[in-house]
Amino acid sequence: MPETPSADRYLEIEAELFSEYARRTVSLFAERNQVYRSQFRREGLPAVLGWIRTKLQRVASCLHGDIVDDESLAENFLDMGAYCLMGAMLAEDPMAPE
Repeated sequence: MPETPSADRYLEIEAELFSEYARRTVSLFAERNQVYRSQFRREGLPAVLGWIRTKLQRVASCLHGDIVDDESLAENFLDMGAYCLMGAMLAEDPMAPE
């Protein structure tokens, strides 16, 4: 019978998994920012909030079994994570449009 990992090991595994998803989010941002050329900076926080709202609606659709544009539930969450980080960047940027 396999040994059950300790509570500390579970915490390490969770941190490693979180880091992997963070890396995926950074990669996704870099890839898409090549296409959109920092559009979030030009459009500002209201646009970023709108994109987050759209992703929340897509997550709700995924949870109800509706596939939206072949996007997985996880992909939608990663997109929202990227949008949230863009919002944080704008929130701390004194030169960002309002």
